Amino acid sequence: MTEGADLRPYFAAVKKIIAVGMLLPVAGLTFVLHARLWGTGPAALHALYALAWLAFGAEVMFWRHARIPFVCKVVPGKAKLHAMWLPFAVGFFVGLSLLTFWEKALLRTPLRLTVFLAALAAIIVGLEICQRRFVYPRLFLVYEEEPEPILVSL
Repeated sequence: MTEGADLRPYFAAVKKIIAVGMLLPVAGLTFVLHARLWGTGPAALHALYALAWLAFGAEVMFWRHARIPFVCKVVPGKAKLHAMWLPFAVGFFVGLSLLTFWEKALLRTPLRLTVFLAALAAIIVGLEICQRRFVYPRLFLVYEEEPEPILVSL
């Protein structure tokens, strides 16, 4: 990949690939599986709620992220997953419990869910505008092509 002067198309492409290739299939699968259990109406609301949180999570995870996934080399052992799996697991289950609690509260009345989705959409759009205007012009792509010195000495 060659790097041009304006990096916004690269970051926009990554977000589009994630949305179309990952987020929409997860929301679609959520709808299909829950439609058989709950019917199409509640399943559509549940899938929409899940899609909104997935989109927000993707936007937050790629805030000031200057790497293109699957293009930059990953050095084995650098993530230290053996030491971080417990906090990640606890955070995942606590977050999942909170999202389930909020969904139950929001689905009691359609107005609550509509206001919540509109507010979350406004936050996502605001984050995107802020990134395009202030963050992307200051970022440059990070290429991790050189191995870490410890790997060279072994």
